[in-house]
Amino acid sequence: MNSKGEDVLSDSAAKSLQILNEDWYDQLGVDLTSGLTRLAQPQNSCDGLEYKENRTIITVGLDREQVIADLNKNSATHLVQPGGMAFEKELSSAAYLLKNEEMYYSFPVATILDAQQVGIKREAELIKFDRRFSNDSEKIELQIALEEMLKKNINSRALLTEIVGVSDELITNVLYNAPHVPADNSTSGIQRTTQGVKLDKGKTGRLVCGMDNERVVVGCEDPYGALNLSAMLGRLQKCYQDGVADSMNTGPGGARIGMFLMFNSATSFYAGVIPGEKTSVFCVFPYKMNNKKRNLEPFNLHVFTSSREQK
Repeated sequence: MNSKGEDVLSDSAAKSLQILNEDWYDQLGVDLTSGLTRLAQPQNSCDGLEYKENRTIITVGLDREQVIADLNKNSATHLVQPGGMAFEKELSSAAYLLKNEEMYYSFPVATILDAQQVGIKREAELIKFDRRFSNDSEKIELQIALEEMLKKNINSRALLTEIVGVSDELITNVLYNAPHVPADNSTSGIQRTTQGVKLDKGKTGRLVCGMDNERVVVGCEDPYGALNLSAMLGRLQKCYQDGVADSMNTGPGGARIGMFLMFNSATSFYAGVIPGEKTSVFCVFPYKMNNKKRNLEPFNLHVFTSSREQK
């Protein structure tokens, strides 16, 4: 805010908005013209410009709680904010997903980090860690191996701890929640203190980590497709509104704050679900900036349920 109490855009946000005012379709190299239209006036009290179609919003200055509220209010699946170090790439990913949503389940890392070159080759180039798992006894080994890989590229101890913590929550969700939750996700699964937890015979989860020269993504896939995105966003919003302590669940499935902590640490969050078949959740972190600067990065959200005939 300035001395008059008016919201003022940061230089980076203003620069990004200038890109939008220019021939940004060509600059991004992605066809965004179908359905993505500029609004004459910003919606609500959001600063700067806002673009919207029935599934994508581009806006400025929202915190995580506001992002969830805006996404829900507009029944959108993607919300991208200018001013971040990867705004154009985030927008490219949203544009790509609008037309090629099914590719995310085959090539999630390329879809997130380089949506202009999605395919087998680019996915293989970007993935630095890829392990399958099926029981809780593998979790510690997975996290140690992931951290050893990350140490080769990331110097920040705080960021390493954060990413490994996110991986813990992702693995836990696959093992303790995905096979056990009802369709409305009214319960979170089995107690997280339960030992000897295994996925159904023949089924495995997948922990994946990929990197480009600026960002690292870590995510998990499960073969159940049981995550209810509306319920997840509702629980997250309740955490922001009521506080984490008041939103804790002391019953089966743990405290329900793991997803909140994961959501709160990433600069971008991707979650795609094919009901009854697959859930794929990924978190994105810039790794070449200090913690203070990373915490100032605008938050982007991509959540979508895909329609596909169940196997």
